[in-house]
Amino acid sequence: MSVVVRKIGAVLSEYAGTQDTSQLASLPAAVHPGAIPDTALAIFARKVYIARRDRERASHSPELFNDPAWDILLDLFIAHAQDKFISVSDAGLAGQVPATTALRWVWSLEKTGLVERRADKSDKRRSFVMLTASGLSYMRKVLATMSVRMKPPLFAS
Repeated sequence: MSVVVRKIGAVLSEYAGTQDTSQLASLPAAVHPGAIPDTALAIFARKVYIARRDRERASHSPELFNDPAWDILLDLFIAHAQDKFISVSDAGLAGQVPATTALRWVWSLEKTGLVERRADKSDKRRSFVMLTASGLSYMRKVLATMSVRMKPPLFAS
């Protein structure tokens, strides 16, 4: 898992942690931060999640396409756009992994700075997991870029 943490950290540094705006100039205008509202990106994120699950179901070896970290990030972004909170124990539902596996992934995502845990003020036994500011920035950039790049000319309006 430490290899995955390093990869996520490298991607986070590239997209969210850098102040170098030279890469932004080459991206389509729709990809620039704030160009697409979170609600629209959340709809797209849900479609990405569903497409991933479709791909997994169509495979004879679905474990080859298992990506709990990405599923958790998508779920947390959708929850953010809907002003909802995801408990740490429910984080594994999106990734369709056991609770212990989900906890390991949440911990790995915490180490990269993409997510954070916050205590539930009404129930001290429970905590929520949410995207950090860096995590939100990362997901906005990735989802916006994907939404622009995934429009094949065949479907252009």
